[in-house]
Amino acid sequence: MTACACCFKSCFAKCGPFVALAIAAMLSAGATLAILWRATYEDNLLDSTADVVNDGSDNWIAVQNFRSFQFLYTYWVELLLVWFFHYPLMATLFFSGSVWSCLPCIGGRPKEIQRQEVEAKSELGSVGTRSIDEEEMA
Repeated sequence: MTACACCFKSCFAKCGPFVALAIAAMLSAGATLAILWRATYEDNLLDSTADVVNDGSDNWIAVQNFRSFQFLYTYWVELLLVWFFHYPLMATLFFSGSVWSCLPCIGGRPKEIQRQEVEAKSELGSVGTRSIDEEEMA
C-alpha cells in the first residue's frame, strides 16, 4: 500500500504507512504470542517428564524453565544456514544459467542477455526497414 502507484494517488496515500505499520505490529505480536505459546508447551513437556506434581494452577503463558526456549536456538541455526549457505548457493546456481540445459524456464542472466540481443536485432531490423520504405516513397 505504501509503494503501489494506484494507492499512492488515492486516499490511501496518507494512511498507507500507518496501515503498514499496524500490519507489522500485528505480525510481531502474533509471532511473540506463538513463541510464548510454544515455550509454554515445551515447559509443560519438561514438567511432565520430570514428574513434577501439578498443583492445579495452570497459567496459560507461564514459563518457569529457560530451557523451554531452546527451540529458538534451532530456529536461529536453521535461519543462519538459509541466509548464509542455501540462499547464496541456490541464487548463484539459478542466476548463473548453469541449469539452463536442464530447466529451460530458468535461464538466469545469460538467457536474459540473449533475449535482449534478439529484441535489439529485431528493433534494428524494423527501423532499417522503415527507413528504406520511407526513402522509396519519397
